[in-house]
Amino acid sequence: MRSTSPEADKLCQAVFIIVDEITMLTKDGLRCIDSLLRDFMNNDKPFGGKVIIIGGDFRQTLTVVPRGLPCDSIEIPQQMVVEENLTEAIYSENLNDMEVEQLAERVILAPTSKKTLEMNRSIIAKLQDEPHTFYSSDSIISENQNDLQNYIHLNFCMI
Repeated sequence: MRSTSPEADKLCQAVFIIVDEITMLTKDGLRCIDSLLRDFMNNDKPFGGKVIIIGGDFRQTLTVVPRGLPCDSIEIPQQMVVEENLTEAIYSENLNDMEVEQLAERVILAPTSKKTLEMNRSIIAKLQDEPHTFYSSDSIISENQNDLQNYIHLNFCMI
């Protein structure tokens, strides 16, 4: 990018710059942004004196193990490893004999929606009863027009 380009002019006029998903940016990418802004702003302060707001979920980033192998990054405690059928290990062989409270205390986390659907289908297939679909609807019961306007304003117009 040239310092005379319209994009460079926009960067110079910006009060602050937001960098979302910062964990996806390499250190060299961040250094490049720093160098570019120092050059455009003719200012040797970090990022040319611009305020940089970073965002992202650092929990999604794996720990870096210098000169380590992928298996060195994560250690799963042995008591957390399930070697048999996962649904049977979590919910027992006969789901129909379990109390609702027992079911509510157990959970299986899946990495994707696709895996969640597969797991749900597997569990539903083990149930003896036919699955039922229950529908719900929400409504506002108020004759006062102000209540309705306040409800709509608070719940649908907030940014």
